[in-house]
Amino acid sequence: MLWANKNINIKNLKNEDNDNIYNKIFYELNNDGITDYHFTPHKDFVDISVRYNGDLIKIEKIFKNQYNRLLNRILINCGLDIIKDFKNLDGSFELNDNFYRVSFMKSFFGISCVMRKLKNIEKININIPTKIEKKILEYVNNKSGLIIFSGPTGSGKTTTLNYYLNKLKDKMKIHTIDNPIEYIISGIVQISLLNNESIDILKYILRQDPELISVGEIRERSYAKFLFETITTGHYVFSTVHSDSIENVLNRFYSMGIKNEIIKFTDMILNQRLLPGICKNCKGKGCKECMNTGKKGFFSIFDCLILNDDVKKYLLNNTLNFERIKNFNFISKEEQFKDLKEKGLLYF
Repeated sequence: MLWANKNINIKNLKNEDNDNIYNKIFYELNNDGITDYHFTPHKDFVDISVRYNGDLIKIEKIFKNQYNRLLNRILINCGLDIIKDFKNLDGSFELNDNFYRVSFMKSFFGISCVMRKLKNIEKININIPTKIEKKILEYVNNKSGLIIFSGPTGSGKTTTLNYYLNKLKDKMKIHTIDNPIEYIISGIVQISLLNNESIDILKYILRQDPELISVGEIRERSYAKFLFETITTGHYVFSTVHSDSIENVLNRFYSMGIKNEIIKFTDMILNQRLLPGICKNCKGKGCKECMNTGKKGFFSIFDCLILNDDVKKYLLNNTLNFERIKNFNFISKEEQFKDLKEKGLLYF
């Protein structure tokens, strides 16, 4: 890999033409562990950084004129107009079997550009416990209900949700509402959400006779109520919630005044974390293959609350005491963490 060494001198790119810079970024710097590309303008140059396995690593510097030509090419890839009076923009494009979501923002020294690289969902495998996967597939076959995929930002919850959409696409008619669309999945109907039109779009989706609907995050009581009506008419729903625990997921819905409904209709709540894997080549010391970080890949671990009849009855008739709930149908991420650590798969 060309830029595995972090200490690259500016002269490596200062004499390169635009095509070579573009090719080096998108073809030679195409490590599976890279999720984001950052272009940060300074007075006389632009920093190029990548986020690799969660770490932001400075890779290279290029001159402003080189960056401006590169920026124009990225804008063209996104199908955006190259305009003199630049405004903040979002775009996307596909290249090398990867899908890129791009954010352009005007700053004092020029246009800041950040590209999120999303893998082909067909190549993603989630190391989810077998017991949890079996329950997900079992519940979806029930034709109506709700599964909530939760976790903090960057925990992999959206990837896990899309992993199961892709897994189920040949068995069910699936519609998704996304803002923005994270993964392009052939065989399902994906709608990009604009402004606050969630309920209107959902009404149109129901006329398409879907079996499974993925709706992103539930933020408003009115939207939640409409979703519950959707479930009662024989539809299954996937949703995400930004939260650091299953307990806080429940607290959020309780505070929205929909305690009874969320308990009644929810089959499962997942809360996910991503842990960095150790580079097998250098055993965590740092090498070219891992960009000198010692890390390679991620492992997912999950807390999972299965809302069977006993759990639902307890939640409906008692104040929320999560320590008590763990005595019911709860799968803890601690055992998964312990197993991965004992096998020497984690970077710590």
